[in-house]
Amino acid sequence: MCAGRFLPALFAIAATLLASQTLAAVTAPPPARALLIGVGDYPGLPAALRLRASAGDVQRLRTALTAAGLSPSAITVMTEREGVRPTRAALLAALRDLARDAAPGQQVLVYFSGHGAQAPARHPVREPDG
Repeated sequence: MCAGRFLPALFAIAATLLASQTLAAVTAPPPARALLIGVGDYPGLPAALRLRASAGDVQRLRTALTAAGLSPSAITVMTEREGVRPTRAALLAALRDLARDAAPGQQVLVYFSGHGAQAPARHPVREPDG
């Protein structure tokens, strides 16, 4: 999976999620939800560059979230070890579902542990590193 192709879709879905929220006061906010993604095994990436800790990062965050009171059923995990394998299609589907099902006032956490990428800026003058 190429993070450079994935990030624009992630930002578009996140923007949709934020735009869909109303500013109306809610007396009791719905429980928070979390989507925890850990990608360490990228197709075509040499074994020496694969990440070994991303699934562990997700596990530690899940443990912290449940210790803080978040229900395990409110946490979706996507790693090579457990849950749904984090393919591009599966990630986009999970983000769409999260955006569709989020209620006004609901807190949503999307966490990604994996390699990142940098794409050329649309307006390089505004980006110090282009």
